[in-house]
Amino acid sequence: GINAEYMGHPPHRIEKDKKGVPRVYRIFDKFVTVGDEIDTETVVKSRFYPLYEDQTSVSFKLYTSTQPDPHYTDEQHVKQIGMISVDIPDTTGGKDRPIDVSMKFGGTEVEVTALAVNTGERAHTTIDFECGQ
Repeated sequence: GINAEYMGHPPHRIEKDKKGVPRVYRIFDKFVTVGDEIDTETVVKSRFYPLYEDQTSVSFKLYTSTQPDPHYTDEQHVKQIGMISVDIPDTTGGKDRPIDVSMKFGGTEVEVTALAVNTGERAHTTIDFECGQ
C-alpha cells in the first residue's frame, strides 16, 4: 500500500490509475489568484504532459475559486467553469509531448488555448465570467 504522504498530498487523496500507478487527482493548478489585478491582454501559460504513452487526447477542466489558495477542485469554494480538450493523435514521444495551456484575460472573459507543442494541434475556448459566476 501507499503510506504517509505522497508528494505532499494526504493519503486519502491518492488513488491508483487505470494502470495501477498511484496518482493524486483533482489538484487545483492555479494560473492566477483571486483578487489579483490582471491587465487585459495578459497571457498566463502553463505546460502539461500526457499521463500515458498511448494517450491521444488531453482534456483540461477549468475552475474558479473564491479562495486565494485552493488545493483541490472538489473543495466547497471551487466551481468548474469550462473545459478544453486537444487531440494528440501522434503518440511519437510517448509522455514527452508537451501541451501548453494559455489563458488570455480581457475584461469579463478569458480566452483559453491548448496547444500540442510538437504537432501544432490546437483547441480554443472562451469563458465569460459575467455569465459563469
